[in-house]
Amino acid sequence: MGLFDFLKRRIVSKDNKQVKPLTLQQKRFKEMQKRINGQDKIDREERQFRKKKARCIEKYGEELGTKIAKGYLWIGMNEEALIAIKGLPKKKRKWNLFGGATEKVTYQYGNEININGSKLIVGLHVTLNLSDLIVEKWWNEDYSFLKRHLNNGAS
Repeated sequence: MGLFDFLKRRIVSKDNKQVKPLTLQQKRFKEMQKRINGQDKIDREERQFRKKKARCIEKYGEELGTKIAKGYLWIGMNEEALIAIKGLPKKKRKWNLFGGATEKVTYQYGNEININGSKLIVGLHVTLNLSDLIVEKWWNEDYSFLKRHLNNGAS
């Protein structure tokens, strides 16, 4: 006799005729099994992803909507798609390249840390061309080497 077999049993009336099981009991039984197997969380996440994918496809089309829903970054994507995937950046930094001929903007996503009075963003950094706001490159910034260096130098 398994853990939830008591819920599977049919209810028997006084004259030993079987009565249909209660639908509420069946629903609770299935929910308990899903929770035990972890399937409930997976189903919920799958439903949320499908809704997000449907919204993105409706807004951006089949190909771009699928990429955005899955969270892919690619060279040549526009600012709107980047914000749809990553949200608003923690910090924007504008800078000029080659004496002001081309302007760039870097969006910084992640956590802010303080190293010797300097506030640095650890995480994803994305560079866009300011004239058309198209992604040119991205990288993950990790300042752990700098922390180790400063800690070794202080001691």
